[in-house]
Amino acid sequence: MSGGPPGAGLLGGIPDDVSLYVLLGVPVDASPQQINTAYKEKAKIHHPDKNKGNPRAAEIFMQIKKAKEILLDQAARQAYDALIAAKSARQQRTVFADESRKRMADSLLERERAAKRSRNEEEQARKRLEAEIMRLKREGYERMLQKKKQQAAEQPTANIIPTASTTVKSPPDQGGTIKVRWSTKASPTTHLYTREHLQALFSQYGTIDALLMAAKGGSAVVSFAKLESAKLASSESGFEDNRLKIILVQKSESLPSKPAPPPSHVPADTPVPATSSTTTSASTSTSSTTSSTSASEGEPGISLQSHLTYERQVLGRLAAAAERQKREKALLQAQQAQEHDSTNKPTPNVAPSTESNNDH
Repeated sequence: MSGGPPGAGLLGGIPDDVSLYVLLGVPVDASPQQINTAYKEKAKIHHPDKNKGNPRAAEIFMQIKKAKEILLDQAARQAYDALIAAKSARQQRTVFADESRKRMADSLLERERAAKRSRNEEEQARKRLEAEIMRLKREGYERMLQKKKQQAAEQPTANIIPTASTTVKSPPDQGGTIKVRWSTKASPTTHLYTREHLQALFSQYGTIDALLMAAKGGSAVVSFAKLESAKLASSESGFEDNRLKIILVQKSESLPSKPAPPPSHVPADTPVPATSSTTTSASTSTSSTTSSTSASEGEPGISLQSHLTYERQVLGRLAAAAERQKREKALLQAQQAQEHDSTNKPTPNVAPSTESNNDH
């Protein structure tokens, strides 16, 4: 067999993608006689002597000659047929693998889309649940506030008339105070607190003597009649979307100067101090008590001295309550001033080092 030039390929110049059977124009199962006949016909057409002006004819003539030699040799033809079968099997595997990869890629993409849809649905369901929980909590606080208002409106206001069996109770303890803070950044999901909300929120822990709220919101001071109530209220967290930060104020902070407790018995000739906030209440209480005293002077078992003692006890307690409110207001103002100073405090300039200047 005549071989092609060096480097012409496995089939001596015949491209790998060209079939020898196609080149000769014979079927795959052609006999040696059919191959010779086809070669002679192709050689007549592409012989270089008959195509002197066509350089491509000599190349084609060498290819059909090489194809005839391979196909007429039984061992070479078997090897060539095995190569063709292996190429065909590889192409089929490649096509199958491509289709499998495409199906796998489509399946992965669909699973990712399904997972994303599931996450979105779960997030939306969580948001709806949070919104419903917040709605229920707001409605609960509103019902509590409405109930408090109804109880306050239905509670009868009767004047207390002292009798001979009336015993003067000992003055209550100094109570407790808490500082409350919350965020004032408004958003569709953030709940902002009002005075009514705070009143309804903390009144469940005990009697509130005073509730002072900053003008711009964000902080408040709540004073309870009992220290135990203030301790219980310090654990309140408020709404989930706007948590409360509560600090229990110690007696040393809430009471700058410890006042003397109201006397259990005040002589008749001792004047009782009255502040501006208690003048009206004191005068009203005095007039009502005096009228009650005048009306009941003739009743047996009730003396004028008992009426006067009770009146002085009421005035003393009113003065103590007013003094406590004044101290709490001063404490809140001092706290706001401290926050304002810390916010507007300028950054100190660092003076250059004296030693470094001397070195230069």
